[in-house]
Parts: sequence; structure tokens; C-alpha cells
Amino acid sequence: MSDSLTKLATELEYLIDKIWNLYVTVTDFQPQSQSRVDQILNEIIGLLKDIDQTKGQCQDINIPGQLLK
Repeated sequence: MSDSLTKLATELEYLIDKIWNLYVTVTDFQPQSQSRVDQILNEIIGLLKDIDQTKGQCQDINIPGQLLK
């Protein structure tokens, strides 16, 4: 349980970092940046797939609703 929770936390941190990288790249977008945007989007998609697979191992975790607001 602890290992899967640690893995999920690590993946979420990496996802946040990738989304930030995408934001920075898109904010200062140049046509030559398109390949970098595509690369970051593919990495984000891969991370979301990994997180989706991990969710089955963390079903008994309760998150307070106030935290999500």
C-alpha cells in the first residue's frame, strides 16, 4: 500500500511538472516549438495512463472533499 501511494504521489508530482512545462512552452509559443509541445503532450498522456493503472491499487484512500475545492 505504501509503495503504491508513493508511486502515485511521484507520478502526480511529475504530471504537475509536465503541465507546467507545457504552460511555459505554449505561453511563449513559436512555430518551431510545435514538436516540443507534441512531445510534452505525449508525456502527459503517458503519465495519465500510468496514473489510471495505479488507481486500482489505491482504492481505500479517502480524500476530504474540502481538499478538492
